[in-house]
Amino acid sequence: MPGVVGVISPASIVKQINYELTGRSKVPDSDNEVREIMEKHGEDFSALIASSFPMLSSFGLVRLSTSSWQCS
Repeated sequence: MPGVVGVISPASIVKQINYELTGRSKVPDSDNEVREIMEKHGEDFSALIASSFPMLSSFGLVRLSTSSWQCS
């Protein structure tokens, strides 16, 4: 798409934080681990908040386990 200079998602932020903590660049398998990362590192998700710049957002739901949903 013309004009797109980068893409960021909740999953990419979780993967980066998990890499910094564990050396594994992946979304943890456990819902609890993901929740813990998001709660302890909430400020890292501020890049997902809309700014004054025009942007296109698209959200879909992906089933992670039998008990939770994640936006993608």
